[in-house]
Amino acid sequence: MKIKYKTLLFLFCLINLTSCSHKQIDMIEDMFNAPKELKHELIKNYDSEYYSKVYKLLIDENNLIAYDFNGTSFFSITDLDNNNKMHHFGVMGQGPNDVMRMPRDLSLMGNKEISFYSVNQSSMYAINYEKASDYYPRKIISFDREKKIMNILPVAYNQYIVMGGFDEGRYLVLDKNGGDVSYSFGYPKFEGDNQLTGLHKFLAFQGDIMRRPDGKRFYFAGRTSEIFDIIEVNKNGKLDKIFSFEGQLAEFVVDGDGVNTGGVATKKESKLFYIDTNCTDNYIYLLFSNKAVVDGLYEAFQSNTVFVFDWKGKPITSYKLDIPVNCIAVDSTDKVLYGYNQEEEKMVKFKLN
Repeated sequence: MKIKYKTLLFLFCLINLTSCSHKQIDMIEDMFNAPKELKHELIKNYDSEYYSKVYKLLIDENNLIAYDFNGTSFFSITDLDNNNKMHHFGVMGQGPNDVMRMPRDLSLMGNKEISFYSVNQSSMYAINYEKASDYYPRKIISFDREKKIMNILPVAYNQYIVMGGFDEGRYLVLDKNGGDVSYSFGYPKFEGDNQLTGLHKFLAFQGDIMRRPDGKRFYFAGRTSEIFDIIEVNKNGKLDKIFSFEGQLAEFVVDGDGVNTGGVATKKESKLFYIDTNCTDNYIYLLFSNKAVVDGLYEAFQSNTVFVFDWKGKPITSYKLDIPVNCIAVDSTDKVLYGYNQEEEKMVKFKLN
């Protein structure tokens, strides 16, 4: 019996799906075509006040809020309508109206408030940045220290997503009172992973966790491992993984028993991947390094490459900035991307449309 050439070709492709239907995706950058090139505009402060050490940027309406540590306070706010840096707030200290040490997980709460987590106090706080006479932190909730919570994200349905030294799962959902609801998903598999505790694994696979403004979805983007997850939050505390990509994993060395003590050192040959991220209602923006610390410490923590995904995990576009930045933020209309260049102490913006 003779078989036509087209039939043979179809059968061959059916057997070799990876080579005939799509190319193998080894890195997340393989999902994108040639990037769009963007030119920056310098943001000049009318009061000539410089930014200090900027770790994170958020945009709330016309306000650019920076995790901007100047030695005495942690945050600053800039009016984007006139580019005027208005004030610093969140004074460092140990008093009832101060912020203790380095806060984590800066997030917008709505109603002109930002939230952050204090690991030392095992508590989440909020500050209203609109009232010039009242920049005092307000405690929202305290957590059990024994839970070893390291990251916290307030999400929809009066729930919290937390990450830390858990053996039961990677993400823990807490109710409005801080009670356990559910554990979901595990860490990447690697040789010898069964010998490590949840604390070791958390320290090995840290990254950026951020929610969509409505709080019904969030994402995780790995710092030293190329991991990108988009996850949906449900009323019953169940988490559904919408999208997941796992590329190159970091090489690391662990220390301690992972119970009472624990440490993880990433080998200097390992690359940095998502050094900062930001999101809007529509899109997720990933600042992608793909550089190793051994090749230059400062260079690894800045980049001019930005990948854009929608909240279903579909790659939308990528940008090549004409100046490297250390952190990014995007306005709610997805028309302007802001970035900070730490080396040159420049706050810049790029028009996206």
